[in-house]
Amino acid sequence: MSPTVAVLACASALIGAPRMITNRLLAPRMGIGDGAAGTAAGGGGDIYGGGDSERNAQLAALLKMFTAKSDAPIPESEGSEQATKEVDEAKRLGLRLDMPLCRYSWCILPGQQIAMSVWQPQYTLMFSTLLGQPGPHEYFHVLLPGGAESLGREGYELEPGSKSSLVGTLMRIAYAKRNEDSTLTLVVQGLARGVVLRPTQVLPYSRGDVQLLPDGEAMRSAARVSQRFLEAQAGWEQPQTCDPEDTVRPRPTPKSALDAAYRRRLCIATAVREAEGLFAYESTDTPALDPPGRRGSGQIAQLTQFNASAAGAIAAAAAASAAVLAEMPMPQNAPIGGAAADEAGSAPKEEVTALKEEEAFASRLTYRGRVLADLDAAVASAEAETRLNLRCAAEAEELRTIRELEATTWIEFDDLLQSLRMLPPGGSPLPSRSTSLPIPTQLLALWPPPPEGGWPVTCRLAEIAAGLQQAIDKADSETRFFVPVAMSYPARKRAERLSWMIWSTIGDQKVGVNAYTGSPFQALLEAEGTAERLRMVLEKLRAIKDEATGGTRDGSRDT
Repeated sequence: MSPTVAVLACASALIGAPRMITNRLLAPRMGIGDGAAGTAAGGGGDIYGGGDSERNAQLAALLKMFTAKSDAPIPESEGSEQATKEVDEAKRLGLRLDMPLCRYSWCILPGQQIAMSVWQPQYTLMFSTLLGQPGPHEYFHVLLPGGAESLGREGYELEPGSKSSLVGTLMRIAYAKRNEDSTLTLVVQGLARGVVLRPTQVLPYSRGDVQLLPDGEAMRSAARVSQRFLEAQAGWEQPQTCDPEDTVRPRPTPKSALDAAYRRRLCIATAVREAEGLFAYESTDTPALDPPGRRGSGQIAQLTQFNASAAGAIAAAAAASAAVLAEMPMPQNAPIGGAAADEAGSAPKEEVTALKEEEAFASRLTYRGRVLADLDAAVASAEAETRLNLRCAAEAEELRTIRELEATTWIEFDDLLQSLRMLPPGGSPLPSRSTSLPIPTQLLALWPPPPEGGWPVTCRLAEIAAGLQQAIDKADSETRFFVPVAMSYPARKRAERLSWMIWSTIGDQKVGVNAYTGSPFQALLEAEGTAERLRMVLEKLRAIKDEATGGTRDGSRDT
């Protein structure tokens, strides 16, 4: 069996070398101690207690180089106005320009929360610099085989086709402490998936332009919203709606509004605005804790917890996602660059030039590799749905598929927990408190409404979720460790969050210092979207059950 990771220490303590255990769900059957399902931190601490002279000398040299003052006057930037415009455009598109990159040899997923000790000189410098700037303190975590040892090495460049990964996770620092031995103790939270578009610095640590990369389902939803916006801008007397009585026949939108670069920008801006708007609700500013007694008092939870006080962000995110369309620059009575611009004999030359410059900026930073492929697929899908008058049917079918996969995941997860005797069988008393639960309360907080036909009568997790909800209704003091998902939270996002967070319990990522073996979690980050990732979850659940029952799906053992 593949090993997973060590127990997280309290935020104020250093993290030692990881203590490896087998798969978390199988550990109790094997007589092995409990362990956290997140990742233990950056590969251990300074084992010399601050007395590692070589490390300290490296850190001092790096600090001196980066903090050195120059007596030479700083010239005014000739392109400061253009730079400001680029930053504004980048924000609309979900770009994080020149972002610090933490390239460890393991992955963190959105929704995960970990405590980690930072001791390597490069990353001590990186995080110290980041923490010295105004918040929010965000960085990008991306897998690099070999970790810090591979920085600057040939074959590990941040380019497509190299041994380095480009798809990773946008992170936020929720807690930071500087230790006496010159290390840092951090608690960090995964916010969203992203991709490195291009490197801006290689050494002593990496920096790059990072584009947030929502799941395929979110991209297609954004493309549909953008398509409706374009229909309205193109002067449709009655743009297509999801009203069954809508008999308006699809008509092609004017070519100027269909320009590929402009449509991509509309799509990514809409999808990213929704994702960013939900950050405030999807995690708390301070680290989430496990209930006392579950894994030991004061343990950092391995998952982020919903912020009940920020539930208003859900409606605000939906409104902002729609509003961003009107913010995007759209020329009046002129094509939007590309091939269409060549047909615009009447367009002012300076206007077309400005549009081409804007498109060049967006293409340079955004539309390449994975981002280009995902955006083109979403835009093409929305176009086809409009042309065939299938938009509403496609949207409904995609949501139905997601909800079916979500319900199936919970049902099979419950069945697995019962098979491993981590939940009592039907008719037996259920755990009365969250400290007795076999899974994190932050995961159970994602419990969805019942599927069509209801939950199976044998589903114990459904009973536990209902019991915790009743405790909330009674204002039980323990419920601060259980914040159930708000009814207004999009069902698509709830399923996406499940597809990330359940791996804290079923995953088997091995954490090592500068390991070259990669991570099984990278495939999750590379997945097209939520549906594909939930299918990977189901495959993993069934594999664990097969292993636990001797290799057969029905529980009988092979002979």
